[in-house]
Amino acid sequence: MENVEDLIPLTPMQRVMLLRALSTGGQEALFQQFVFEIHGVLDPAAFLASWASSVECHSSLRTAFLWRGLKQPLQVIRKEASIPYRYIDHTERGGGAAQKDAATAEFLEEDRATGFDLGVAPLMRIALLRWSETEWTFVWTSHHLVLDRWSIAPLLDDVWRSYDAAVEGDDASRGAGASIRRSRYRDYVAWVEKQDATAAETFWGERLAGVEHATRRLTRPSSEAATGQAVASHTFRLDPLGAEALRAAARSSNVTPGAVLQAAWALTMAKLNASADVCFGLTVSGRPPGVPAIERMIGSFIGNVPVRVQLAADLTARGLCQSLLREGQSRIPFEYLAPTDFHRIAELPAGEPLFDSLVLWLSRAESRDPGGLTVRAVPGEAATAWPLTISVLEEGAELVVAVRTAASTSLRDEHSLADLGNALEHGIGVLVRLLGDAPQARLRDHFPWGEPGGGDHSDVSAPAAARRRATRLPAEPTVDAGGREFDDPEMLRDLLYEECQALLPTDARIDPKQGFFEQGGTSMLAAQLHARLEALTGRALPMLELFEAPTLEAMAKELASKPWPLLGGVLRAVRRDGSRPPLFCVSSPEVNSLGYVTLSRHLDDDQPVYLAQGRPSGADAVFRMAVSDIPRLARDSVDAIQKQFPDGPYRLFGMCDGALVAFEMARLLEERGADVEFLCLLNTYALGTLSRRYKVKRAVTRADYYRRRFREKLVKKLEPKVSPARRVDAASTPNSAPKSVSESTSIEASAAGPTLADRLARINGEWFEFDTPRHLPKQPTFQGRITVLRNTAQPYWRIRDEALGWRAYSSDVEVLDLQAEREAVQGPERRGQQDAHMALLREPDIQQVARALNERLRALDRAERSEVEA
Repeated sequence: MENVEDLIPLTPMQRVMLLRALSTGGQEALFQQFVFEIHGVLDPAAFLASWASSVECHSSLRTAFLWRGLKQPLQVIRKEASIPYRYIDHTERGGGAAQKDAATAEFLEEDRATGFDLGVAPLMRIALLRWSETEWTFVWTSHHLVLDRWSIAPLLDDVWRSYDAAVEGDDASRGAGASIRRSRYRDYVAWVEKQDATAAETFWGERLAGVEHATRRLTRPSSEAATGQAVASHTFRLDPLGAEALRAAARSSNVTPGAVLQAAWALTMAKLNASADVCFGLTVSGRPPGVPAIERMIGSFIGNVPVRVQLAADLTARGLCQSLLREGQSRIPFEYLAPTDFHRIAELPAGEPLFDSLVLWLSRAESRDPGGLTVRAVPGEAATAWPLTISVLEEGAELVVAVRTAASTSLRDEHSLADLGNALEHGIGVLVRLLGDAPQARLRDHFPWGEPGGGDHSDVSAPAAARRRATRLPAEPTVDAGGREFDDPEMLRDLLYEECQALLPTDARIDPKQGFFEQGGTSMLAAQLHARLEALTGRALPMLELFEAPTLEAMAKELASKPWPLLGGVLRAVRRDGSRPPLFCVSSPEVNSLGYVTLSRHLDDDQPVYLAQGRPSGADAVFRMAVSDIPRLARDSVDAIQKQFPDGPYRLFGMCDGALVAFEMARLLEERGADVEFLCLLNTYALGTLSRRYKVKRAVTRADYYRRRFREKLVKKLEPKVSPARRVDAASTPNSAPKSVSESTSIEASAAGPTLADRLARINGEWFEFDTPRHLPKQPTFQGRITVLRNTAQPYWRIRDEALGWRAYSSDVEVLDLQAEREAVQGPERRGQQDAHMALLREPDIQQVARALNERLRALDRAERSEVEA
């Protein structure tokens, strides 16, 4: 590839930002405009040369993004990139300050409308607006994907150092980037790639445990959204005396002013919601000390992390601020995760935010002034993707505090922005006074709040699960998948529509002919949907390609277009909510588990459901499970289940090969002394139950295979002797003898569709080569009860046994008969018994299975309650 210095993956935060950029055209929070007033005699040529030198020295400034046709997006660092530059001379325009402000505003609007092409580097540009010999406006536009606010000061230092060198006649490149020339953005990406994901999930899992009971929301989608409600804000200032009092109070308790701001916002949330448990977002620099020269590195590092505050009755002002500071220091190695990762770790339902308010402290953007020039940053608003933003901007010796709601957002519980702003201002003032005069005083004497877990934590809109049930799409029978399935396209389509219906902020039916973002989707909702689809399918799905699809129908086709790689991990949550012991549905690695997802929608609302699906060893490709794989798959699944649910009791359910793994899991759990309360196997024969008649069938199949192969070869051998003209004449002659059915089938099969070799491999390998006739165990190997749900129509190649052979493995077997309601599809590729078997996890037959499971699980719950009462 030409002009390519390096290709590197995206960080977790960059992946979310890229999705947002593609969904919003790169505008809003990711589009950054920095405006500076310059006074003095500026040399435009030296100024441009200094920026060109900085682009050459900083790899992130030569970065573009690739995603089309890729499994995962990449950032490409160009060897060379020219920074776009505009010079506009207004010296002859004349006019006063009002005309100058109007011309600047017009230029900024035009610049914003230009946007960025994310595939073209650099993702920034500069402009100089000249008003006189000594008055200039410098506009620097960049994209958040390659540059964050913390990079402004070090980059401007390099630019002005290079400018001074150029003006003095030295090579401009000597000044720019000298201190970080040996450090690249790739170093940070490599650091992220090396991090222990398990350690990060453990850290955040401990902080976010039970966060669903915390007050996390102060806003709701506004009913005025259709009328285009604008951004609203409330601002107050801390004058130089007030700002210095805040800094002095922070110093007296050995904390930062930012920790005081976080404490004030936590207390404001607690007071307004009468809750002692609150959660909000915080923008952090994201620069881990383990990366060399990270403090001077240029790039996009910032993250938005959750801050959980649980207020104890005897908590003091100093204690709260110091605990926030310590927590901030401890989380630095784990701040690289994206908001979607926090949402998944918190185990919140799709569409329910972890927090809706974001706190950020904006330091001054000024850097050193070059020789002979005075540079002043023009204050601007900090746009974010969150409904509610609390920002502090350092403006000279003052601090400007802004409370801002996003468009189409309103506050809950009749609060106004003025209420929030006044409460926050009061909280800052009280904290400053307490830290200075009474740092050990109880906060609760000054800030009333509710008990832990108190307050209103409910959503204004219906919960996602309830919306899913209320607006469920009509059940449409899918075309029979037949045989060993991968990912049934129609099941994937139905899954996508169901999840979109639950996630999108609408009570109306979703329209498959419209796009995700047209129906109210946002980048955060898109990231949540992507994470949910990956969890349910167990596959690494292409986030960007999915959401570039113009309609939900096109998304469904993209979802089913390729065999996407398997994800790591064994245990996946379908439904976490519920007070009952979870039901673990077990799958073998080579099949999709979408049937279990459909099943969960018919189970009781308070029944948690998890998928346990072991992974192939040594590869991420789908493989055909062998009998020898069962112990390893069972052990991996049991280890994963017991790690997350160490106490039990355990309820297991499986079908096909998954049933064999589920039985081995139950036996292993029993060996470990765990309580296996429920083991249900759906229409699956035990090992060792093949009939001897299967050998006859295999012999007949092979004979038929060789007969067809001989016929095909004969046809191909004779075919060249017939001229094209004679073939046309023969085909068009009314009196020509028709080909036999078998001959037509043979020729058509060789031209399209699966080959006979594929058919033979499928017929012989489907059931027969997996299992071999053997003696069943003489003694039961499992002490608990096995519940067998069976279809009355059974394949002839198995032994005739009502319990499907499971009584040889347990002395306590319960058999429940099911009757497939869908008509079995007959044909050379599908057998009626197999169709009926696969239909049990399809609509409408799956409802029979769900009813049987609900009855048995409810009975177990009643028995447990009776024991507790006794």
